[in-house]
Amino acid sequence: MAKRRKTAAKQTPKEAAKKTAKISTKKSPATAAHKPAPQSPAKAGGRNPDVTVQALAIAVVIVIALTGGYLYNQNAKPAGAALEAAPATQSADKK
Repeated sequence: MAKRRKTAAKQTPKEAAKKTAKISTKKSPATAAHKPAPQSPAKAGGRNPDVTVQALAIAVVIVIALTGGYLYNQNAKPAGAALEAAPATQSADKK
């Protein structure tokens, strides 16, 4: 047979608030003097300047390419414009 688990008594909200207030006001000497460990350069966000310049250059090239494609499409003639500009004499010569 399985053993029954003991359940903890539920605290009222007031008791929980008192407990958290007591915990937050206590300062142990070990935690008060604790200093954070120094971070390694990789974690601190330090990057090689060459990598940053290359990334920016690639971003500029992509923006120029997208802008050029957009402007080319804005100035392109509609698909049916070539058919309308064709001279009508071609169909008469074939008869």
